[in-house]
Amino acid sequence: NPAGTACVTPLTCTAPQVLNGAGTACVTPLTCTAPQVLNGAGTACVTPLTCTAPQVMNLAGTACITPLTCTLPQRPNSNGTQCICPNGGSGASCACTSPQVVGTNGFCQCPAGTSGSDCLPPSSPQIVTFRATPNTVNKNNPCKLQLTAEGAGTCTITGLSPITADANGYISDVYTTSPITETTRFTATCTKGTETVSKNATCSLNPSRTER
Repeated sequence: NPAGTACVTPLTCTAPQVLNGAGTACVTPLTCTAPQVLNGAGTACVTPLTCTAPQVMNLAGTACITPLTCTLPQRPNSNGTQCICPNGGSGASCACTSPQVVGTNGFCQCPAGTSGSDCLPPSSPQIVTFRATPNTVNKNNPCKLQLTAEGAGTCTITGLSPITADANGYISDVYTTSPITETTRFTATCTKGTETVSKNATCSLNPSRTER
């Protein structure tokens, strides 16, 4: 026997009977009469679920349900059980919860220069980007300087007027200098309260176009 404790005569079944799963008895195979079919476990005959339009069968195949109809911009979730806002917003209009706003990608996100669950700016000024674009110009041409700063009150760039940050302490723009006659280093300085941060950018002359 399976336990190895005794000698037993192998069980032989006579058709149409077959050995059960445990090998302990002969059983008659379950035969279902149409339209019934064998259930997944093979233990009973069941009537296939037929749904009347507009109802459809649920994912488990256990019930008829009315298809979920969502009003744009909402759409059904992956299980088809509820309407959701694909952009992370809420309500029928999928509006972003303040202080979040709709970003360029269409999703709700913190305003530029802020982050975290409360969308707060940095506690101290930060210069994210300060560079010449392009970094080489012809003699007697101005330079264009790209500045992006967060958590700032004001920023200054060498030779230009002070720049005031928005309500979130954010600055992002390209600023044009006066024409230059030699390679020039510019400094951006951003301040908030008593805290200050600086960063340099160099605008070079195009050697092939420099007048001698």
